[in-house]
Amino acid sequence: SGSHSKTPAIQQGKAMNYCLQAAQSIEVGKFAEAKSLVDSALTYRPDFAVFHQTRGWLLARLDQPDSAIASYKRSLGYKSHAPNIWGALGIQFLKIASYEEASYWLEKAVAAFPDSSDLYLQLTDSYYRRGNNTRTLSIIDAYQRRFTSPHPPILYKLRGISFFAEEQYAAARAELQYYCDLKFNDGEGWKYLGMAAFHLGDSEVAVSALNKAQPRLPGDSEIFLYRARYFRGADKHDIAMEQVEIGLQKNPDNAELLTEKGILL
Repeated sequence: SGSHSKTPAIQQGKAMNYCLQAAQSIEVGKFAEAKSLVDSALTYRPDFAVFHQTRGWLLARLDQPDSAIASYKRSLGYKSHAPNIWGALGIQFLKIASYEEASYWLEKAVAAFPDSSDLYLQLTDSYYRRGNNTRTLSIIDAYQRRFTSPHPPILYKLRGISFFAEEQYAAARAELQYYCDLKFNDGEGWKYLGMAAFHLGDSEVAVSALNKAQPRLPGDSEIFLYRARYFRGADKHDIAMEQVEIGLQKNPDNAELLTEKGILL
């Protein structure tokens, strides 16, 4: 019985020794080496939640999100109340485009850490990528109330695009104009600004913004659609058709471009 009582202590000692070596490797940025040492620690104490958490953290830095998620979930299996892991899980789910899962874990993390601006931004991104414009806008509003300005420029972009999707074009234009003044080289910002201006009847501003967007988004057929609509409105039907044809080369099955071609014909 004496030898049996010593076994857990010996195993824990060996596990901790590997863990200390891993910590030294982490300090000098040798994450792959650290992960191997944590794996060794887990062979002795597979029930230590912190080892699985550390392994997940290392895998995240090694850009292996699927494996990081698996390790984080194993850690939660041993210790379910771990707000730090909830946020880390959400970020890894964002990386693999599993946005519903990302929202779930990030909601839990934000509730636990309401003063974390980074978690708010990640949560906003998860709902934006899900196309949930109402929730995206409400989280941004909450962010702007909680945290003092200046706010990150990305919030104005996401707010503007969400307003556009909700057909609130004046609000979209205001947000996107402010964003584009801050981030001149973002083609997506210029594109949505141009489309919002077009819906508001401000054709000159619209085409100017779309012209700035096009070289930054050379494969975006939607830009050619709206430019075609602009030229059709200006009774420049040949130029409008050229825009439609270019757009259809990039996206032959785009229903709106095909409709525009029919109108022009």
